[in-house]
Amino acid sequence: MKKTVVCMFLLAATGLAFALNVSKYNAKELKKSGAKTFITDEESFEEFQEKYTDKIAADPLIGFFLNAGENEDFVSAIEKCGDNISEEFEEFYIRLSRQAEQFDAAYENTGYGEVDFTLKFPKNAFKPLQKVGLTIDLPSTKGVFALSADTADENNVNITLDVDYEASVVLDPAKALGKQAAESMFKDLRFSVAVYGKVYVNADNDILPADFDLDGYFDYINSATADISIAIYGASAFNSDGTGGKVISDFTFGYKGNLTEDVIGKIVIAYGELINLFSDSETEVDEELFRSLPFTVHIGQEYYNDKNQLTYVAVDESDPYECMCKLQEVLQNAEASLNY
Repeated sequence: MKKTVVCMFLLAATGLAFALNVSKYNAKELKKSGAKTFITDEESFEEFQEKYTDKIAADPLIGFFLNAGENEDFVSAIEKCGDNISEEFEEFYIRLSRQAEQFDAAYENTGYGEVDFTLKFPKNAFKPLQKVGLTIDLPSTKGVFALSADTADENNVNITLDVDYEASVVLDPAKALGKQAAESMFKDLRFSVAVYGKVYVNADNDILPADFDLDGYFDYINSATADISIAIYGASAFNSDGTGGKVISDFTFGYKGNLTEDVIGKIVIAYGELINLFSDSETEVDEELFRSLPFTVHIGQEYYNDKNQLTYVAVDESDPYECMCKLQEVLQNAEASLNY
């Protein structure tokens, strides 16, 4: 748990977080850090990173999350949020069950069947958390699976998957920590996350039986295309012993093109490598694999002063292998913080 929390803060505050489909933060959105010295070059960046790694594990904001279960106000807010969204999950299950029951008949009668798995949370579902410094917003929770007859060939069927889930989290250390906020290096902390995907498949009707074997998937496919992206932005204003500023991060990952057996195979292998890296940060990154990936990837990390002027670009990388190496560096920094 502690490793997860520290790593999450490192990802956000140092700028190495997954990102793509969410609007990038602007330095003007962040509170002032109050720092007197800002990161302006490689030397000042490395000096800060060395000090920062030693201090983050002891930061009160890390303690806030590690000890959240003992915070009565936080627990109460979580319980109220749970009450607010529990009814929607029940309705969601009912909607899915009803649509699943009607799906086959709708397709047989009209040539079109749909399952809408969009979540519809109440507008103020997460409002109780604002009292403990957390503001959560869900701009989109859309998901639709559809089946339609191919009007050009009655032996074929069109399959569509359309997903767009987005969330943003703003943490106000002053509200979360109260008097302890003065001891924290974080003055502002924000995350934005999104999963976006559109997949279109034209396939033989024989793909439809319930006993369909996934291993033979591509024997039935005529064509398949995908436009997929995963997104998380991180931003923070920070001040550690007078050194700080504002940092805005992005790590973009996406794929747009034909969804072939080779592409899916590489996705599966890359996912396994990623899991191994999170399990053991000393795992060697497979250079040959990641350089061969047909994906768009980008890691960016920019530092600003309190006048919102760009002072240093620490990372601007688009090579998948180099991006994985940067992620490995973050994980290793997290472990170093835990050992401090």
